[in-house]
Amino acid sequence: MFFSLSRIWLAYAVCIALLFLFVSVSAAGVEAGADPERLQRPAQSEKLQSLSGRQEDSPKEAAASTSKQEAEKQQKAEQERKDRERRAERETAAAARQEAVQAKREAEKLQKEEQERKERERRAEQEAAAASRQEAVQAKREAEKLHKKEQGRGNREGSASKVEVMVEGENAAGSRETQKSPVTATPEQIKELAYKAGLYAYPLVLADSVRQADTQAAREARGVDLSRQFFHSDEIPDAKRAPGILPRADSLYSLAWLELKNSPYLLEIPAMPGRHYLIQILDAWTRNLPAITARDTGGKSGKYILLLRGEQVPADYVAEYTPVFCPTSLCMLLARIQVKEQEDISAARGVQQALRLTPLFPDKLAGQAIHSGAAPVQQLAVLDAEEFLSRFTALLADNPAPDRDARMVGQLVHLGVAQGEKTFFSLEEPLRGAAVEGCRQALSSMGIYFNSMSAYNDPMDVGINGWNISVMDVGTYGERYDMRSRLAAADFGALRSQDMLQATLRVDAEGKFLDGERNYVLRFEPGQLPPVEGFWSLTLYTAKQQLNDNKMRRYALTSSSKLVSEPDGSIVMYFQPKAPDKKYQANWLPTPTLGYFSLVLRLYAPKPRALNADWRPPKIMPEKNKTAAK
Repeated sequence: MFFSLSRIWLAYAVCIALLFLFVSVSAAGVEAGADPERLQRPAQSEKLQSLSGRQEDSPKEAAASTSKQEAEKQQKAEQERKDRERRAERETAAAARQEAVQAKREAEKLQKEEQERKERERRAEQEAAAASRQEAVQAKREAEKLHKKEQGRGNREGSASKVEVMVEGENAAGSRETQKSPVTATPEQIKELAYKAGLYAYPLVLADSVRQADTQAAREARGVDLSRQFFHSDEIPDAKRAPGILPRADSLYSLAWLELKNSPYLLEIPAMPGRHYLIQILDAWTRNLPAITARDTGGKSGKYILLLRGEQVPADYVAEYTPVFCPTSLCMLLARIQVKEQEDISAARGVQQALRLTPLFPDKLAGQAIHSGAAPVQQLAVLDAEEFLSRFTALLADNPAPDRDARMVGQLVHLGVAQGEKTFFSLEEPLRGAAVEGCRQALSSMGIYFNSMSAYNDPMDVGINGWNISVMDVGTYGERYDMRSRLAAADFGALRSQDMLQATLRVDAEGKFLDGERNYVLRFEPGQLPPVEGFWSLTLYTAKQQLNDNKMRRYALTSSSKLVSEPDGSIVMYFQPKAPDKKYQANWLPTPTLGYFSLVLRLYAPKPRALNADWRPPKIMPEKNKTAAK
């Protein structure tokens, strides 16, 4: 029964619980329908609570964010400041560089103006000194003229055998000295004095004879007047048409003869980059004035005005033209323009034709007398002594003797030889005959040096490895009148060693003459080719001092030749009649099949170590016909 009642109460309790649940759900549904937002409030409350929690943390985050922004702002401002500073520094540096460039330009301008001022002062000093020397020379000439007349008068009064000659004797110290003493001259003394006089006068008369021969040849060949313009020799000489002795197969030549007493001349040189050239200026005594070379202009164009010493440069040409003063009226110009290879000849001709020579007063140029006949040296060798000295004294009027020759000129007076006078050998027999004989011997002796290299055999020459190297300053002879005459006869217009150094080889390493029946090799060790600022050439000549005829028309090897090097960098050259192996034919010069030959090495604008003999050309070695082609 108890179990039944329990079950009834349990069922009743469940019913009550279900009823209560139903009522609760119904009430909740009514509330949701009446105010939906109320149902969302718990969720919103939770959300707000969550937001409220985050809002509690936001001031810290905001402070951190603000600090970061401030830092970034400061960093940006600092970067902008640095950028401004860098721009300011760059602008300051640029301004400083601009100021430095401007200051440099101003300094260069001032330096140039100072150099021009010094150059004007130097020219003025030179002209003043030249004028002073000219006055002194003129005074000396007048004194010599009066002295000569007085001497002639004394001779006519019966003192013909009394002359004042230079004699050698010993001084108190026992050393030899030359002094002037009035003595009774013997025929032997007069003959010796006349011989010296002939040698002394020889270059001046020869220069005039060469001028005449060149003028005639230029007129006949192309109708060119050498006193007005250059004669251009625009072909490389070959074995069949080579003028003179030792013709050079490395250059084109342009020649002119000037008479500066009639007119100054303008010389204009075109730009020649990468090409060596040299314009030689030779006075009437065969003395070389400083040459105009590519070293002076650096390959750029140049303008010069040539005047007789003591004259003033016309005002219109002072600024633009460099003056060149010549001590004599007669003056030779000889331009040499490098030809690198046969295919280069057209370009070389182009710059050669651009050379300009213009007389300022062409109307004053007189026609030049022409004396046709044999070569000048051969003409003078057989010339009458009195005619020779007559031409000499006539030339002295416009081509005065150098001041250093005063002693020699003083001796000439005693032979009756003086400027402007035409009475010679004012001596009685047998002194007159001795004087004529002495002068004649001097003239005939010069003939032996014509077409002969023996004139270069000077005691001052240097012999190195069989090569004979002339270190004499050609064109500056001092009182070595015999040497000056010998070189004038053998090689008229020889260059100074600083412009062109020449070395001649006639013997091999065994001391035997170079012979066409043998083969030879010449080895230049690495870095030992001829040292030059210009260029070098090695030319082969026959025994007659002419180019060797060969099918290749190859007469020289030069610094422009495409030479083949050995593996160690050395250069071996071959000299033989037959071609070597094909590999070495670029290094080959054909030799004559018979007879002797010689090699001439020319260094144009040699470097100091060549002039000082610190550089040595190698020996030439004979060898068997191992390299000859079969």
